[in-house]
Amino acid sequence: MNGFNEKSLDASNLGKIEPEVKRLLQELQVHQIELETQNEELRRAQGRLEASNRRYFDFYNLAPVGYLTIAENGLIREVNLTFSTWIGIERSHLVNRPLTRFIVKDDLDIYYAFRKKLLEAGTAQMCELRMQTEDGTTFWTRIECIATEDNNNMPIYRAVISNIAERKLWEEKLQQTNLQLKTAIFQANELAEKARKADSAKSEFLANMSHEIRTPLNGIIGMAGLLVETNLNPEQREYAQIARVSGETLLTIVNDILDFSKIEARKLKLEMLDFDLSSALDETVDMLAISARLKGLQLVCRIDPEVPLFLRGDMGRLRQILINLGGNAVKFTSNGEIIIHVSLERDAERDAAIRFSVSDTGIGIPTDHWKHLFTPFTQLDSSITRKFGGTGLGLAISKQLAELMGGNIGVESVEGKGSTFWFTAVFEKQPTMPKPSLEMPLEVNNMNEAKTGPIARLGERSAKSAVFDFDMAKPAAGRFRILLAEDNPTNQKVAQAILRKMGCQADVVANGQEAVNALRAIPYDLVLMDCQMPEMDGFEATRHIRSDNSRVLNPAIPIIALTAYTMQGDRERCLQSGMDDFIAKPVQPRELAEKISRWLEKVSAVEAQNFS
Repeated sequence: MNGFNEKSLDASNLGKIEPEVKRLLQELQVHQIELETQNEELRRAQGRLEASNRRYFDFYNLAPVGYLTIAENGLIREVNLTFSTWIGIERSHLVNRPLTRFIVKDDLDIYYAFRKKLLEAGTAQMCELRMQTEDGTTFWTRIECIATEDNNNMPIYRAVISNIAERKLWEEKLQQTNLQLKTAIFQANELAEKARKADSAKSEFLANMSHEIRTPLNGIIGMAGLLVETNLNPEQREYAQIARVSGETLLTIVNDILDFSKIEARKLKLEMLDFDLSSALDETVDMLAISARLKGLQLVCRIDPEVPLFLRGDMGRLRQILINLGGNAVKFTSNGEIIIHVSLERDAERDAAIRFSVSDTGIGIPTDHWKHLFTPFTQLDSSITRKFGGTGLGLAISKQLAELMGGNIGVESVEGKGSTFWFTAVFEKQPTMPKPSLEMPLEVNNMNEAKTGPIARLGERSAKSAVFDFDMAKPAAGRFRILLAEDNPTNQKVAQAILRKMGCQADVVANGQEAVNALRAIPYDLVLMDCQMPEMDGFEATRHIRSDNSRVLNPAIPIIALTAYTMQGDRERCLQSGMDDFIAKPVQPRELAEKISRWLEKVSAVEAQNFS
């Protein structure tokens, strides 16, 4: 019997196989332990896999975006909880339903074009379209999708869908804001254009009103001034003087309103010209001395020795501030004195800040009124306006002018004892400045009373007489011939009378064309050209005269503009047209005489040079 059994085993054979059995049993135990270890590791791996799957499905379902797997036929195969929540349908009920069911009908073309591009490109694609929930509510989504294959090698699409409703809401708000902004900008531009046109219309209106007011004023003031020069009895002289003063007062008001409007529109610019400060003060004292003398007031001007006299800036505006402050001082002072004091505020290499003060012994100003003094159209009270007159613009204009000149303005006053108005201004120094020989203050005194130290009686002329001395101008003007182009008959008479008193021979034409024709026939030495005339105005006439084919005898003849236009840019317009100088109406005899003399002197110099 070949099989193994107990009966066939004897003791000797059993002893031989026992070690082998033990060895096999030990190996079996080892393999069993290894198997149990492997089983334990497998269980742990299974646990980790299950945990990983749970985390994956948690992330999958709880992600802030929708995850979808879409079959080639467009049916949903897998969907996460987020997307089903947006749609309002359970996940199991979304499976095997077409995605197009949840796309807004108007956006289906976007989806189909997106699918086509996805197949053709073979790369991830993106589109934005609107989806709708089960109850019809729409919301904006962003779909990012890629084409791939499932485990059975069947084409599928894996899509990530983001809800961009909030972003689209902000985009719509931004678009609305941008649209509102564009509308606002358009409206602002329209308003700006209207404002520009209104400003232009205002400027044109002011220019025209200035012309219309100044033209008759020129006749009133000019004729009254000429009438005062004739042989009148005291009563007639008083009436003529009242008419002239009234005209000059109206002119001051017109000038103040025009200046204020230019400052308000930021159209007033300063001229930068070389000037002598002592001459500017001389002219200022001349202008104030007449009214001061009539009231029996002493007018004194003192300049400290360290003040530079040869400066560069706008002398006309400086004089305007001083006349405003000085005129107020004379107006509100019944007895005593008015002192104009000039001192050095700051000295630098190229410029200097100069302080000007005007002190009076007048009525004074209450402290609580100081802050209102430099406000436009402001007077201390209505009784002041009734008694002394005025528009309340002078100090406001002075303040703006002082600030334009780099300074400021202020006041110190004691009620019943007097006031001191002061302002500062910055001027450039002239490159080569002659040094004044004075070692003590320069003083101008209109009463001709001796003061301590050297006295320069710069104001003596106007203190003696309110009338310009035409005889001084006659020797210079007598042998010259002047052409006056002026269409207004009254202004013609005024200008002719002034020129006759200067000893000038003057011919009159009524428009620019007549002026050009006259200059072709007669060798005039100077032209006084009104700017606003019929047929051909002064600007066009000047351009004709200056042109090479004008056929006038002297295309370079000096031309002085006579115009009632005094707005910003009018002077520049005159000079740009070819005119040589500018006089604003109403024409002041002294200014006219000085400018005519200056230009005729140049004519004489040219003639002398040509003769030699």
